[in-house]
Amino acid sequence: MGLCLECLEVRENPSVAFTPRVPAELWQALAADVRVLVEGTTKPSEASVQALVTTTQAALADGEITKVEAIKIAQAANVVLAEANIPPEEIAAVVSDARAIYVAWGANG
Repeated sequence: MGLCLECLEVRENPSVAFTPRVPAELWQALAADVRVLVEGTTKPSEASVQALVTTTQAALADGEITKVEAIKIAQAANVVLAEANIPPEEIAAVVSDARAIYVAWGANG
């Protein structure tokens, strides 16, 4: 039985499983909009942000987001947004970025 280094990398950092499928520009747009979103707001806890990332990555792991998973993502996102007092238009930009990443990931998967 051999050691699967790629498997270990994905296990330690699940986002690498999505990187080849999604153009870097989409990830950069998401990061930029998230930065705008958090400027001048109350910083959400690291725990809530990590919970949102982990929940989203877990939901995408099998290539399909179920209704239950979508609800869990929305709940995790609402915690982050509630902690930060973020305006709706900034939320819409991040949602649009996330949707573009999902479409790109699915279109190439």
